[in-house]
Amino acid sequence: MPGRIKTSQLGLILCALIIYPWFTTHGETSPVFLSGYLKSTVTVQKFTPNMTQPPLEDDTQYVMIQSQLRMRLFHEPSDFCAFETSYAISPTAANPHLLASQGFISPRENSYRIHDFNETVLDTPPRDLSLFHNLDRLNINILFPSADLYLGRQAISFGSGKFINPTDIFSPFLFQDLNKENKIGVDALRLTFSTGDFSEIDLGLVFGKNGKMKNNAIFLRTRLHFYNTDISLMAMDFKNNLMLGFDMTRSISEAGFWLEAARVFAGRFENHLKEEDYFRLVSGIDFSFFDNTYIFVEYHYNSAGTNTKEKYISNTIGTGNPTGADTALKTAYADGGTYLLGRHYLIPGVTYEFTPLCSGTMHSLINLTDLSTYMGISLEYSLKQDIFLEAGGFWALGKRPDMYGPVVIPHSEFGLYSNMIYAGVRFYF
Repeated sequence: MPGRIKTSQLGLILCALIIYPWFTTHGETSPVFLSGYLKSTVTVQKFTPNMTQPPLEDDTQYVMIQSQLRMRLFHEPSDFCAFETSYAISPTAANPHLLASQGFISPRENSYRIHDFNETVLDTPPRDLSLFHNLDRLNINILFPSADLYLGRQAISFGSGKFINPTDIFSPFLFQDLNKENKIGVDALRLTFSTGDFSEIDLGLVFGKNGKMKNNAIFLRTRLHFYNTDISLMAMDFKNNLMLGFDMTRSISEAGFWLEAARVFAGRFENHLKEEDYFRLVSGIDFSFFDNTYIFVEYHYNSAGTNTKEKYISNTIGTGNPTGADTALKTAYADGGTYLLGRHYLIPGVTYEFTPLCSGTMHSLINLTDLSTYMGISLEYSLKQDIFLEAGGFWALGKRPDMYGPVVIPHSEFGLYSNMIYAGVRFYF
């Protein structure tokens, strides 16, 4: 029997969606813009042997059907302020154990929100049916003559890397994520100052659970532009860890080039764990030619990982925890948005436009130590101006792990990953 919907949660959301006219100009109300999308996706997943937990079984295909309705309200009642809110609801049909087994390490479990709703709307959902929801944006933007203030739940994104972003620890994407259109919103107070053409100073306070300082992050970032090069320097205290970041983008002839790096000192502001300090770097180049072909290649270095295949999993376990959180993972994996287990990676990719309405993409994540590969292929077709069809899959190529009692012994990184195919439709409004 379907469970009861949490009316208190829905009431709060409805209030958030109708409080947009906080400011008006000369008593006149400006238009409210409503936009969003409706998506439906079917995925079929097959786990690698020895990587499933009961009652899931090896060599069995599992199907998940998920739809998502996302609505965004934007209101700009005056020249000095704007209001934004966004809410998504996602009915999902799948084995509940399948939903709980999506990935060995998920950096998105490290949420930067003071308080959040339960991720499901129904208290007691029907068998194999879940109803997820997310109040993803709820913020006010106040415009000053030389600065912008953002207060509330918003998207904060750093870094120029395509698939890996060492400086983006708030809501990083996984390589295999299907929905990369919107960053997960975080609760923050952010102030940006313009210091010249293409230059600014950006500082912010990002709130973690209950707004406690040990769960928060503070950052200061400056962006400079000279000699046709964009450079960003950043310092951040996140959960008592210190990060020093660097990001650079520029053109080289007709190609684009980027370099992003982060040096993290684990527990630097409380209990420095030198053995968990790490350095991550990504650099790449891209190029378009023939008006229908785009190629890129990206290199990633991750000092938090290991070159020893058998230690891929055990290497993620920390010797201490400077934040006091309930986790045994090392700082890089618990707080730093890291999920890859090795050290050296190559990420090549190509997008080819078959027709103005149809394009295909192929990209791979290659562990250069064990040569295992996680390959993604996708095809997209524009049915109408705002309706798109898509299909694709991810395939793991690598030696499979062995199981000795309860212990998993990896023989390659992506030999731990599952294969997946998907198909879906997207409608924008």
